[in-house]
Amino acid sequence: MDIGPRIQTVLTAGTATWDGGLLLFLERSGYPEETYHTFSYSPLSTDTGVICGMLCVVTEETERVIGERRLSTLRDLAAALSSAKSEPRLRRRSNSVLKTAVAICPLR
Repeated sequence: MDIGPRIQTVLTAGTATWDGGLLLFLERSGYPEETYHTFSYSPLSTDTGVICGMLCVVTEETERVIGERRLSTLRDLAAALSSAKSEPRLRRRSNSVLKTAVAICPLR
């Protein structure tokens, strides 16, 4: 995502904005890690009201985003398995839900 236009809007129009839950791959502990962050961009102005800069506040939301994804997978798995009456049907439904879960993970 190119944040240049957002920053330009904050600096020229003086309008605050934000981006929620953006996926970023950060190099941590020697390997790329899936992380999620919310960025808030606010204009800074002088005493006379002239915009002189920008404040960017960042909140990491990795635990929340991944936690929601895990809960969603567990909910889908429980719903799919609740009516499975045979072992083959149970395996097919489990595989279907888990394939979908893997497909939405950015690092596969």
